[in-house]
Amino acid sequence: MNKKIKNYTTIISSIVAILASLWAFIEVASFAKFEIFREIGISVASAILIFYVFEFFIKKSNTIFVVYSHEDKKTVALLIEELKDKNYQVLSDEELIKPGDNINEKISEAISKSNKFILVLSPNSINSKWVSIEMKKILETKKIVVPVIIDKIDEVPNYLQDIKYSDLSSNDKKELFSFKSDLADFVKSLN
Repeated sequence: MNKKIKNYTTIISSIVAILASLWAFIEVASFAKFEIFREIGISVASAILIFYVFEFFIKKSNTIFVVYSHEDKKTVALLIEELKDKNYQVLSDEELIKPGDNINEKISEAISKSNKFILVLSPNSINSKWVSIEMKKILETKKIVVPVIIDKIDEVPNYLQDIKYSDLSSNDKKELFSFKSDLADFVKSLN
């Protein structure tokens, strides 16, 4: 099935589910024979519908999954903080995966919820088994991948050769102000 058709199908089925829930709510209100409640129910139903449709589109368009090696956790925390400050909904494996969870299922869930991905490149991430697994799944979706280099690497992985990347590795992380400034510029460029 075409990717766009599949996305539209998901959107339409979500809207239908919301409308069905609202219809049931209105039916309960009319069954109770409270005229005022029914009138409020209708306006509340309209407000709920507008809210859910709006939330669906806004959250979906601003959801970013950050792929990184846990050895780069401190630097990635700065990136995630900057993204959240700019009102992006940020997903990362550390927030999503809890003890006892199936890692592959949670990663797949995050990938389906996201419309953009940031791949944090460093010697650690290039050598990470899990980063490779996540990137393979992400590249299959044909969604937007934005690589950002945070530490010097010998070369960009083959699967990213055709994708423009952002290089923040020239900054000495000891100069935190300069690094955070470049990070802020990087986040602005995502729009």
